Amino acid sequence: MNISRGREPLDQLDFIFLAKKLDLPIVVFVAGKYGILNGADPKPLISRERQKEKLLKRLFEVFEIDGKVLDTDSLWSAPSYWNAVLKLSETEEIIEKSSGTSLSCISAEQLGLPAESSEVFSMVLSRLGTYPASSLYTLFEVAEAKYLNEEFGIDTKIGPESEERYDKFIKDFMNIVQLYQPLDLKSSSAKLKAVIPYMERRNEERFFFDDTKDELFDKLYKAAQRAEVQPCFWELDEREIPNPFMRALMTAIEAAAIQNCLPMRLLNKNVYSSDEAMDFIEKSGARSLRNIAASVGEAIWNYVIRPFREDKIKYVEKKEYALMSEVNL
Repeated sequence: MNISRGREPLDQLDFIFLAKKLDLPIVVFVAGKYGILNGADPKPLISRERQKEKLLKRLFEVFEIDGKVLDTDSLWSAPSYWNAVLKLSETEEIIEKSSGTSLSCISAEQLGLPAESSEVFSMVLSRLGTYPASSLYTLFEVAEAKYLNEEFGIDTKIGPESEERYDKFIKDFMNIVQLYQPLDLKSSSAKLKAVIPYMERRNEERFFFDDTKDELFDKLYKAAQRAEVQPCFWELDEREIPNPFMRALMTAIEAAAIQNCLPMRLLNKNVYSSDEAMDFIEKSGARSLRNIAASVGEAIWNYVIRPFREDKIKYVEKKEYALMSEVNL
């Protein structure tokens, strides 16, 4: 994952829910300091990387996930990572055409590398120093996966569909799971705006962990209003993805499932999974989705945002939620 410049979006819950469903351990690599290779100031990058680690560890605790977080130094300090970079650099088309700061402008000292890694990094500079750092992005990304595969035995990568540019190289040695690409809340079927699930960019309309309850409900109501006149699934790069309100509904149901609060009442039907909910909406038509926007908001607030903000994760209210036999949507 990259780091977010500002707020943290709820869309990154996708991989959390998947890990929970499969009951598998998960490792998240936070590549926050890679901006140094492009000449960025390391101090804010380090600070944001730490904040991201804290967020992820909190999510693991809230949703009871067997998870581990690795930071940039976890890879950079390992000579085997830089060796993977060297070896993969021989792969055809993995180095892209780009412009910007030359990699040769970066020193091992700037990256804070220990002696062993410094020696291998020097070989990386001698081999790749003439390239702009931005043209090596895919190479570095694939090398991360290669290192995690060989050093930690990780055999599957989970990420959004937009990471196909890396996945086409990674699939040679690792399984790939591509998740629905989230969309900006103001998207329409005529104008899709894909977003990165684990980071915010400027002028994006998203759901965030630091939303107030009023902000959450207002966004949901507007998203439901737009969705009433749109198909449930939209085409993006020849693939179908749920429109933003449908995605929020899925988040509500998945979070409720983890809290043992299913079935959920959706209009006039009990649903036991997000797939069943989506199928029901698609068949019955997106009628009066605004009528369930508040209930979707209550579920997201109670099962995602509020527990995430609690000082003590194993809070008393959680036990109260678990006693609920049905949540009305």
